[in-house]
This record gives sequence, structure tokens and C-alpha cells, in this order.
Amino acid sequence: MEPDQFRAFTRLWFGKDSVTRRCKLVWLYNKYLPTSASTSTSSTISICEVLDLEDKKWRFVSTAALDHHYILHSQRPAFANGSFYWLTGDEEGYLTTQTKLIVFDIHMEMFQVTETPPFVTRDTCGDKIGVCNLDGRLCVSELKADCKQEFSWRVKDQLWEKILSVDLNSTST
Repeated sequence: MEPDQFRAFTRLWFGKDSVTRRCKLVWLYNKYLPTSASTSTSSTISICEVLDLEDKKWRFVSTAALDHHYILHSQRPAFANGSFYWLTGDEEGYLTTQTKLIVFDIHMEMFQVTETPPFVTRDTCGDKIGVCNLDGRLCVSELKADCKQEFSWRVKDQLWEKILSVDLNSTST
């Protein structure tokens, strides 16, 4: 790496390929390039490397599908159905109302950016949405304006099932 470049948001995650049953480490980080004299702006590049623990070799994975989407700094991914899932943030990795869902298929070693599920309120900030693995499937929750936390999980492909709604106003402290 050039001396005037630096890495940020560097994270390692462990997952198991559901097809080959091989274990892999996924290393995702942002590389910040120096400010250009002609444009006076710096640029950020998301980089992903994968280590297959049987091959013991690191491979670079294309992040072209991420385009201008960045993963939220404070977030851990959910690993379900052979893929990692993250929510997007702005260029610095902070909250945005243009939240999307980033999917990394650990078998194909490919990224995809999709819309947040249709039940998520439009223009909701990423800090109101969470992703996790629930019973081996992707679960997305949203804290609604009326202080209700709603949980839904992906049943298959793009089908979602609402599984739970918790009224946080009625819970005991």
C-alpha cells in the first residue's frame, strides 16, 4: 500500500460455504486514497479478500457491485443461508436514509446490493434497522415510529414472513 493511503473499517468474518462445506475468512475494508490535486477530493475503494482455510490462499473478490455503497461502521453482518448480509451507510460508513442491503454469497464469492425488504419504512435510517440470523434464516427488524419493533425473516428467495411485533411501550422495566 502506498504511504499516503490508509485502510479503515477493516473487519474479518468467518463463514462456511453451504455447498462445498469449506470454511472461509472474509476480509472487507475500505482503502482511502489521497486527495487528488486536480479535484481536491479523496476517494474510497471497498476491497474484499477471501481466505479458503483448506487452500490457505487469499483471493481478491470483485467489489464492483458495491459501486458507491458502503457498509455501516458499527454493524456486524448476519450470516444466514450461505451469505453475509450488511446494511449500507454513506461514504464514511455512517447512517443514511438511503439504506440498502448488501449480500455476499460465500460460495460464489460475489456481492449484490438489493433494496431493503418492502416492509421496511421508506427513508428509515440504518440505526432503526437490524439484521441477524434467526433459525438459520435472515431476519430483519425495524424500530417503527410508534415504538414497535417488528421482526420478519426471509422464507425463500424474496419472500418475507412477519414473525413478531413487540410494543416497547408496554414492556416492563
